[in-house]
Amino acid sequence: MLSTSPACAVSVTGNVVKDFVYGIQALPDVTGTIAGNTLRTTSASIEVRGNSPVKVNQNCLVSSTTSSTFRGLLITDTSPSRTTALDARNNWWGHNTGPYYATDNPTGEGSRIQAASGKVLFSPWLTTSNCVDSVPVPKNVAVEVTGDPQIANGLNTLPLTARVLNQEGGPFAGATVAFSLSPQLGTLSATTATTGADGRATVQYTVPPESALGGQSRVVVAVTAAVGSIRGSGNISLVPVPCVRVQNSSGINIAGAEVFVNNTLVGETDAQGKLCTMMDLDDALVAREMVLQQPSLKGAHDQDSDANWAFRAYRTSMDRDAKGEPAPFIVADVGREQVLVLRETNPLFGFNIVVSVEWETTAEYMRDLRQAFASASQYLYDVTNGQMLFERVTIYEHGQHMAEADYQIRASNQEWPRARPGGVFGGSGAHIKLGRYFNGSSANSGPWSEPSGFRTMIHEFGHYGLWLYDSYFYYGGATKVPSSCTSPDIVTNTTYDSNATIMDYQRNSSELAMEDVEGLWSKSCYDTHQYQQYGMSDWEAVADRFDRAGVTMHLPSAVVVGPAAIPVSAWSVVTTAPTHNAGACLVPPTVRLASPDGTPMVFAVVLRRAGGQVIAQGLTDKWGRIQVLGGGEGDQLIFRQSWPPSSTRISGSALMTCDDPRTILTGTPPLYLDFSAEPGPAANQVEIEITASGAVQGLPIVTVYQTGAAAGVEVSMGAGGPSGTFTGTASLSAALPLEGKAVVSATGAAGTAPYIFSFAIETIAAGESATLWSLDGQAELYLPAGSLPGGARVTIQPANVATLAAGSLAAQAVGTELVPLVGPFRVTSSSGDALSNEASLSLFYSDASGLAPGTDPTTARIYRWTGGQWVPLESAVDQDHRYVSATLSDLGTYALWSEASWRTYVPLLAK
Repeated sequence: MLSTSPACAVSVTGNVVKDFVYGIQALPDVTGTIAGNTLRTTSASIEVRGNSPVKVNQNCLVSSTTSSTFRGLLITDTSPSRTTALDARNNWWGHNTGPYYATDNPTGEGSRIQAASGKVLFSPWLTTSNCVDSVPVPKNVAVEVTGDPQIANGLNTLPLTARVLNQEGGPFAGATVAFSLSPQLGTLSATTATTGADGRATVQYTVPPESALGGQSRVVVAVTAAVGSIRGSGNISLVPVPCVRVQNSSGINIAGAEVFVNNTLVGETDAQGKLCTMMDLDDALVAREMVLQQPSLKGAHDQDSDANWAFRAYRTSMDRDAKGEPAPFIVADVGREQVLVLRETNPLFGFNIVVSVEWETTAEYMRDLRQAFASASQYLYDVTNGQMLFERVTIYEHGQHMAEADYQIRASNQEWPRARPGGVFGGSGAHIKLGRYFNGSSANSGPWSEPSGFRTMIHEFGHYGLWLYDSYFYYGGATKVPSSCTSPDIVTNTTYDSNATIMDYQRNSSELAMEDVEGLWSKSCYDTHQYQQYGMSDWEAVADRFDRAGVTMHLPSAVVVGPAAIPVSAWSVVTTAPTHNAGACLVPPTVRLASPDGTPMVFAVVLRRAGGQVIAQGLTDKWGRIQVLGGGEGDQLIFRQSWPPSSTRISGSALMTCDDPRTILTGTPPLYLDFSAEPGPAANQVEIEITASGAVQGLPIVTVYQTGAAAGVEVSMGAGGPSGTFTGTASLSAALPLEGKAVVSATGAAGTAPYIFSFAIETIAAGESATLWSLDGQAELYLPAGSLPGGARVTIQPANVATLAAGSLAAQAVGTELVPLVGPFRVTSSSGDALSNEASLSLFYSDASGLAPGTDPTTARIYRWTGGQWVPLESAVDQDHRYVSATLSDLGTYALWSEASWRTYVPLLAK
C-alpha cells in the first residue's frame, strides 16, 4: 500500500509482484507514476483510492489465477470522490482486445476495470504482452582495461569499462557504477558512470607523468568498479616512457641519429644517443645516421637542405635476413631500453633526383610519372640489395629547371634513352635523357610506370648515378661486338628476380654482376664494355666508388632475391612542383598532316608555344599522324617532310587547336630551308648555315635558344657561298652545353616560311675515349682515345638532304626496296672528317620511326653517303637492344636503311 504524508510524487517502476491479493494500493494522497511493473495477483493488480492523480502506464496487469472476479484496476471512489479520469493508458490487460470495462469497453476480453463510467482512460492499450517473470538485478561486475602496459607520460588516455551482468548473465542497463584507483595514480574523467543497454559504463583514464612512478620500472594500479556491494577489478601497469639508445658497432652512443617507429620518423637522439618515445610490443624500429651529404654541382637540388646535394650516405641499424629482406629491430619488451646498433656494413645511399618534363603535362601523365619514379626507387633498392634508393624526387614540368635536372623528359617520340656516366657528380650538361614514353622498342608508347619504363630509368641511372657501363657489348678496337652478362638467356627466361645484370638487359633482370659469384657472373662478363672500362664487375665498381668514411657497401656472396619493398616509406618521397598552367590542351590532340596527293609521307614536327617555348614532337607515322604534347589553342605547329626524299619537299606551319583528331592539309612551302650548325671559331661559338630553295627577300632571321639559357641569341646572318646560302655565328654561354634549337624564318616571293632546327656540339678531351650522341639519342658515336685531337668539337645532326642528290636517293630506295629507319646524320668535327683511329657508330631504331613497322630489322645496314650514292657498311644488328653498329674510318654522312618487310612475301603472294 502506497501512502505519503505530506503528498509527494513517487515512482514505482520495474517490479514483479506475484500471487498477492493486491499488487499495489495507492491512497488518495499519492502522486507520481506506477510504470513498467508486472503485477500478477489474485484479486486486483492495482487499487487506486479516491482522487489520487497517480499515472498507471506500461504495466502488465493480469491475474495469477483463473478467478472471474479478478480486477486489473480497481477504483475505490471514497472520500474525496474521484473527479478526474485516471490515466491508465498503454498497459497490457492480458488480451489484445483490451480490458473489460462494463460501461466503456464491454467487448474487451482482458482483465477487468472496476470503476464508474468515464473514470479511467485506458485506450490505447498494449496489444502484446510486456510481462516478465523476474526483475533483473546486478549480479556481476567485470573491469575491461585495454592497452596494457601503459607508458606514464602524463598525456595518454585510455577507456576503463565496467560491464555489469544480471542474474541471468545478460547485460544490466541503468546501473550506477562507481570507479576508484589504488594507488591514486592518474586521473579519471568521472568517478561514476551509468551502464547502457549493453551493460557497459565507461570513464576515461589519463596516465600520470613518469615522475609519479617514483623511479620504479613498473607500477600496477588496481581499478575497482562497484555497483552497490558488487565489485569488480582490473589492473593497469604503468611503465616509464620507453627509450631507444642508438650506438655504433663499437658501443659509442650516437647523437643526432634519426629514429623511425613503424615507418614514421619520431625524432633524433640526444647528446647521449637517447630518444624516448611511444612504442608498443612488436613495433619495428630503425635508426640511421647521415655520414655524408655529397654536394651537387647542379642547381635546384637544395631539397631539405640549405645547399644543393646529390646524395646522402647513412649508417643504419637495418639488418637483412638470409633472403636479403630488411630485418628491423622488433620491440619485445617496452619496459626496457631498446638498443639499436648502426653498422658500417648496413649503408643506405639516398639520391636527390630532379626531373624536368619539357612540356606542360596532363594530370594523368603526372600521376603516372610519380608512380614511375616511386617504382624506380623500389627497383633500385632491389637491385642494390637494399642499399640505395631515390630519397627525394622532385618533378617539374613546362621545362622548369631543365638545365639542372638529373632526368630530362622530352616530348619527342624519337628520343632514345641515354645517360652520361657519372653525371650525378657533374654539372649542367650531364643528364639522363628520356622521351615521352618507352616500352623497350619505341619512345612513342609505353607508360613510364610499366616495368619496361621504370627499369630503363634505373638502367640509365646505372650509368648516370653508379658510373657503370653497358654489359651487352664490348669494343674490339673500334668494332662494337655484341656480348652478354651473365647470359643471353636473361632476355627470355622467367627468372627476372635473380637475373644479372641490369646493365645488360634491365627489362628482365634485377641484379648487378659480381665477379665469381654463381648466378651473378659468367666468363662472358669479361667481354663487356663495363669490364673494359674498370676491369671489375658492377658490384665491385659501385663499392669502389661509394665506399666512403663510415659506410661500406655490402657485396653479395650469392644471388639475393629482393628486397621486395622499401621498409620505411619515408625514406623515399616523390613530389611534384606546383603546376605551371600555360593553357595546354587538357587532352593532347592527335594531328594528321595529309600530303597533297594522299601518298604516305613522314613529317618532322615542332611546336612553338605562344610564349616562345620550342618543343620538338618527333616524327609522324607514314600517314602523317602524331600526338602533340604541351600545345594549346593558338600555338604554332611547324612541320617539314622527312620521307620520302624529294627535291620538292613539303613544309609549313599551322595554328594549334585542341580538336582531336584533326587533319591539316599540307602543300608546297613559300621556301624550303635546310640548316646546319657546325663548330665555330671559338669554343663557345656555333656556325649557322641556312640554304634556301629559292630567292630570299633580305636575310633569314635566326634566333638560337641554348638549352638552359634564360633568353635566345639573335644571329646576324649574311650571304655566303652559293646563291641561296646564308651564314652567321652564334656566341653562346660557355657555362652551358652547346646544344639547343634555332628558330628560323625567311621570306620569299610567295610568303614567309618558319622553321625550327636542333643542334648539339660536344668537345673531345685529350687522351680520353668519348661517346657522343645526336640530340635525339638515336645516333651514338664512340671515339677511342686519340681518334681526334683534344679540344676538337664534334656535332651529329640531321643531314642536309638537299645536298645529297635527293633524286638519286629516291631511285636507290625504290630500286632496292630500302626504307630509312634512322637518319641520315651528318657527323663533323672542328678538325675535319679524318680520324686518326677508327670509330664506331651505332644507330638505334625505334618502332616510332615513321616507317619502322614496315621493315625487316635483320636486313638493316648502316650506309655512308659517298660519291653521290649510299654505300652499305659491314654492320652488326642487335635486335634485343635495338641498334645497328658499324666501324667508321672517317666522319661523314650516315643513315640506317632496311629492306621493306613486304619484299620477303612477294614470292608467296605470287604463288
